[in-house]
Amino acid sequence: GDPPKQCSPDVARHMLLKLLASPSLLTLIPLQDLLATWGEFASKDPKGDRVNTPGREHYWRWRCGASLEDIGSSAGFQEMIRSLVQTAGRLVR
Repeated sequence: GDPPKQCSPDVARHMLLKLLASPSLLTLIPLQDLLATWGEFASKDPKGDRVNTPGREHYWRWRCGASLEDIGSSAGFQEMIRSLVQTAGRLVR
């Protein structure tokens, strides 16, 4: 089918789960992709999440729109991440 018009938190979680379910030893997830899974922390300007601009030397930057305190204190966000990791079979106890 056609891709969605925008990357909603549900779409971001589905994509993240597919990455976590891969058989690779490690899965590296950019912070902006992880934050996109939670509506409160998802970027309001997806174009602003671009990390680099081709053709411009030394132009690698990205600013997180949410504070680390808010991210760290969100029990719902933490539980959603734990659930994704567990569903993917990567939660080691």
